[in-house]
Amino acid sequence: MIRADRSTEQILQTLRCGGDVEDEDFDAYLPPGPRLASRQYWTPVAVATLATQWLVRTGARRVLDVGSGCGKVCVVGAIVSELSFVGLEQRLNLVRIARKLAHRFGVEERATFRHGTLADVPFEEFDALYFYNPFGENVFAEEEHLDTSVALTPERFQDDIRQMESVLERMPVGSRVITYHGFGGRIPDMYELTCSDRTRTGTLRLWTRTRDDGLGSYWVERENTAAFRDAQDQEALSAAKRPIDAVKDAVGVLAEKYAYGAKYQG
Repeated sequence: MIRADRSTEQILQTLRCGGDVEDEDFDAYLPPGPRLASRQYWTPVAVATLATQWLVRTGARRVLDVGSGCGKVCVVGAIVSELSFVGLEQRLNLVRIARKLAHRFGVEERATFRHGTLADVPFEEFDALYFYNPFGENVFAEEEHLDTSVALTPERFQDDIRQMESVLERMPVGSRVITYHGFGGRIPDMYELTCSDRTRTGTLRLWTRTRDDGLGSYWVERENTAAFRDAQDQEALSAAKRPIDAVKDAVGVLAEKYAYGAKYQG
């Protein structure tokens, strides 16, 4: 039996009125295991709300959450907006939990979930993608894995990253990509950083595709994420001796642009 200090109606009313809901209150509607994993694995309610506000402001309509877990981003997004969210999750038990969560909050028509991997997704159906470092678990220490129900390896991490980089290159002009703690790969230079906010445990970024063709470079997000740092920084530094551009804020560097290929090296 679920015990929660705030009812679903209270949470719905608060979120729809622009108020703050603590993660502990929202997570009370999750089973014990996913509830305990929330701090490390699930996007905070405030971050999901801000990401959705950005997507609404930029005219997005259909959002894919890659690695949706127990469904927090999709459910919160569907509560605070009229957008349609689809969560892709490789663990069937989490898909079932997410569907129950969407039903409990009455948003199951606009927060739906698919069990599968990247190979199962028709990306052309979506004009926005959301990533919360979805592939990083592959290179976490075993004791940090959510469970042992799926195969997790550094090789799979690299394969998933390559697939997603290819998807980003194929998405049409106007597509949006939101990252929280990065997604582990490189952002093609056809995208520009539209919004950023250092919130909770990391940096939330909105990237928008503004051009059909690239200019032979890519963005590397700067984030305190071990999986991203280990897997991608060395590749970036071997492709270019120094960044050719950078996006900064008052705190420091948000992302650096590197050139593909040896011909750009000075």
